[in-house]
Amino acid sequence: MSDLNRYQPLGAKALLDILVAMGKIKAEASPPDGDVFKLLVRIEAIPGARDIDFSDPRLDRMLRGLDYRSESVGALIDRLRQPGAMIANRRALKSKLAELHPVLEQYRRQALEEELTEVFTSHLESRDREIIIRYLGWDGHEGRTLEEVGQQYGLTRERVRQISHRGLSLVYNAHVFAPVLERVLEVVVASVPISAETLRATLVEQGLSHLGLGPRAIAQAAELLNRPVEFQVLKVGSNELALLPRHVPLIPAITKAARSLVHGYGLASVAQLRARLAKTLPRQRVPMRLMIATLEVFEGFRWLDEQQTWFQFETGLDYGLPSLISKVLATVPTIGLADLHVAVGRYRRLRDRVPPVDVLKAYCHTLPWARVEGDTLHRQPGTDLSQALSEVEQVLVDVLREHGPRLPRAEFMDLVADRDVNSHSFDAVSTGSPAVAQLGDGLYGLPGDRRSRRTGRSKRVAKRKGPSQRLG
Repeated sequence: MSDLNRYQPLGAKALLDILVAMGKIKAEASPPDGDVFKLLVRIEAIPGARDIDFSDPRLDRMLRGLDYRSESVGALIDRLRQPGAMIANRRALKSKLAELHPVLEQYRRQALEEELTEVFTSHLESRDREIIIRYLGWDGHEGRTLEEVGQQYGLTRERVRQISHRGLSLVYNAHVFAPVLERVLEVVVASVPISAETLRATLVEQGLSHLGLGPRAIAQAAELLNRPVEFQVLKVGSNELALLPRHVPLIPAITKAARSLVHGYGLASVAQLRARLAKTLPRQRVPMRLMIATLEVFEGFRWLDEQQTWFQFETGLDYGLPSLISKVLATVPTIGLADLHVAVGRYRRLRDRVPPVDVLKAYCHTLPWARVEGDTLHRQPGTDLSQALSEVEQVLVDVLREHGPRLPRAEFMDLVADRDVNSHSFDAVSTGSPAVAQLGDGLYGLPGDRRSRRTGRSKRVAKRKGPSQRLG
């Protein structure tokens, strides 16, 4: 009473009215009953409910007036649990708590884009809401620039910026109840490294997003709502990868090593990639999951086996393994895949990297000038592979066709020498070209020849020439 008397602007009647009102409130006050405590327990069981601030933009109307002495749901619950706690209007409190619980449960069942739209744009007109959603990429597409959004709506970049700022400013420095975003962040952190495409599919599958928001939009939303972002989004080619910040410096090394392997031979294995990285990064351990995730965002990437050990990506490569296979099909129009495996393995630079037959089969399916039928590879009709063989290879193949199909080494060398090929060139092609098959015991033939060793000598159709300049 003495404190009220010192407040001069209040007249005597006003002071009397305040005292009467305070008396009524005190008379009507009552402790919380069992129904109130049951409602409090149900609300407290909702993850994040205790942290809901009474100024939350989606819940402020419902929470306003619930308890003028508390600033959060958790503070209210703690106060009501204190011994001797009193409620001015128990019936009104029960009604508000009963209304609050289903609303919080409904928020938890929303899709992420619905949650973000309600938090940031529910107070805006439909056009302004659409502008912010498109600008931030909450429509399932990548976020757009201010200029791109402005062109779509006939607005300047500055006007789009003003609209976005007005919508986002309402939640600056506010703790907003965003249960879906928090669950999405948990999924991302548990899944990294992960490609943007895979993450979108994962969120849709788990019912956390209907449109499949990408990692960049998720990270931006988390920053706007003052949530920690424990991952980083990195552009790899035309795709994006979400990963831990400490792994970002490893991506260039993985990318360079993978491209070098595939560009050199047409395909590669994960084991080869690990070995290459062990040499280039001897002091760092590159996690297998990081290698796989990085590979899978390459343009045109595909696995060549179910075990996911061999891979390729589109390179337009016309050397390496494609060149070796084309040499074989330039020699014979049809060959079994097992024999093809042996043929390409003769090339000395590929001997330690020849893929298994099933991987080779999958790879041959990607060649436009070849056709796979069962366990056999065919040259596509009308395909001209005449340029696949070198000049010396063509001579050896012609000799085998004319005097074979199999020839002993000495006779083979004599026939080839008649066509101006020196011994050095003969040795290089006969021991390393896939266009020639070494059948054992110094016997040679064409690729795919598995028949028994030839007995007897071939019939020569031309006399041995005298000394002349030879190929090679």
